[in-house]
Amino acid sequence: MPSLYQTALGPEFGQLVPLLQWFHTEVRTVWQGEATVRWSRNPLFRLLVLLARLPKEGEDIAVAVQLFVHDGKEIWQRRFADRPMVSRQYMDADGLCESMGLFSLLLSTEVHEGGLIQHSTQSRWLGISLPTFLALRVMAKEWSERGRMHFDVTIYWGRWELIRYTGWLQPIYSRWLPSNSDSEIYAA
Repeated sequence: MPSLYQTALGPEFGQLVPLLQWFHTEVRTVWQGEATVRWSRNPLFRLLVLLARLPKEGEDIAVAVQLFVHDGKEIWQRRFADRPMVSRQYMDADGLCESMGLFSLLLSTEVHEGGLIQHSTQSRWLGISLPTFLALRVMAKEWSERGRMHFDVTIYWGRWELIRYTGWLQPIYSRWLPSNSDSEIYAA
């Protein structure tokens, strides 16, 4: 059975570098690394980030990610130090979606130079489409460099940046390892 991203990307999935193909097909693999998290400078937005229990601001924060499949959805379990951040990704009639709490996003996803570029095209709250000035927006990139998966994710509210987190991950446990030279990774 194809993975969520194999379904979402179709033939384009084969253009991802092997490390990203691995990340998006081998669920239950534990990935660990480090991240830098930056919050908005706006005091109101900082309060929103705090109340939403998004990752704490800082550098060299330990991060772990593990994906699971449940009821046809990918459960993304992220942990930034002591702060969990869980979302669900799934296909609906409109395409690839991600939900977190009462919000869901429709995601445009494409392969670019072996990496993944994603941005939200629609934001919903309780299933109701939000106008642009109220919409949550996400812009994300994934790429492989020196055997590590790198990420750069920015979350906006309307046109204002709420939070940005960047960093890298590498697998620490899996049933198999890719055999491509781009993926010189060893299980711990």
